[in-house]
Amino acid sequence: MEFHFGTQQIQNFVVNQLSAGKTNYSIDSFFQALSEVEVLSFYCRQNWDAFIYEPRIGIHGANPEARFERKLMSTDDPTKKIQVNIEVKTPKFPIPKDPRQRVALPTILLSETGRQQIQFLCKQHNIKCLFPRVTKLVQFINSAASKFEVPKEHQYNLLYINWSYSDFPSAGFLEPWELLTNELNGILTHREIGINLPFDDPIHPEAYDKISAIIVYSSSIDQLMFSDFRYVWQGSRPVGQKFRMFVLNKELEENELSGKSSELFEITGMKPSIPEDEKWRALLNFNWAECGTEQQRTKDDYFQQELRQIIAQNPLQ
Repeated sequence: MEFHFGTQQIQNFVVNQLSAGKTNYSIDSFFQALSEVEVLSFYCRQNWDAFIYEPRIGIHGANPEARFERKLMSTDDPTKKIQVNIEVKTPKFPIPKDPRQRVALPTILLSETGRQQIQFLCKQHNIKCLFPRVTKLVQFINSAASKFEVPKEHQYNLLYINWSYSDFPSAGFLEPWELLTNELNGILTHREIGINLPFDDPIHPEAYDKISAIIVYSSSIDQLMFSDFRYVWQGSRPVGQKFRMFVLNKELEENELSGKSSELFEITGMKPSIPEDEKWRALLNFNWAECGTEQQRTKDDYFQQELRQIIAQNPLQ
């Protein structure tokens, strides 16, 4: 990164960000900086003509993490370039007080009736009830949109969200993925829901036009140890690779999936992910390996059926 971005820029990054508050050390700040290293060093391994650290291109000079540029190979015009702007976000999750506690988290927006029913069901089964952290996602999307401009042809604005080490270490990224894309009320697949969320600051309409794609992922231990984003392609059961990519521009998505275009794939190494209806309606951690008897498994199967039924009947409209 120092070779491509310059010594002064990376010295400043180490002193002001990677040091994570210095004497007022913050593990969340360190994890944010480490996530930036993972993603930006992944792009620094590619062949680019220009590597620009924190370009001021957004509202009032707001800047994403970096911009990468190279000449478009299909033309002799040196002014025509592929341009990629990168923004990286990490949520600040509280450290679980009891990592062995049984946990359930629905992954779609629910009506108030649905939330109350799920809380009651979890209490009956001695399971900690969590609700999806959609506010964080909305904040990330709006913040990224403020740092981007509406992309032109061959320009891509990419938002990476590292949703690691929540209550679901391996499958945590499925929480934001479902919130973004589920067919009932995903805040990206249903624009009218995203811009009308009952928040003080719902998704800004321009975000849908400014952001080319959102990648949600979870870091593995290997990925953290070696600061190497390529480990995100490691598969694990039952989630497969630990990332999903949603392309907001429908024409771009169709072209990438059909093979008419491969620019986004060549840049990210990813194809647009297709949401799987009803597959990840809830994330569950029963800790079966430690306390699961046959009788308990039967009770947990019943709990899952009841939970999914409540979710299906009570989505936020």
